[in-house]
Amino acid sequence: MCDPVIYNIIGVQSERVIIIAFWVSVALLGILLAVVGGIGLIGYLNLTVSGFSLYEYWHFIILIPELYLFAGGLLLAVIGLICLSRTRKK
Repeated sequence: MCDPVIYNIIGVQSERVIIIAFWVSVALLGILLAVVGGIGLIGYLNLTVSGFSLYEYWHFIILIPELYLFAGGLLLAVIGLICLSRTRKK
């Protein structure tokens, strides 16, 4: 009726392959967002050279989206990698 190759890819169920691909995608998206946010935060560190104190820098940083991209990216990457390792152990 159905070709067994559809349900079995190199000895692994295709459902499991899809789940692994999903968590890899989530982890890569998180890493990408963290890199974009981190580059922005490093770029804004030049404000401290121009006379901003670290207190003023922090108050400026919490208003721009790069901080939230960085934090959200780290969170997504950690969740994706943890779930990926749990999926692969089963």
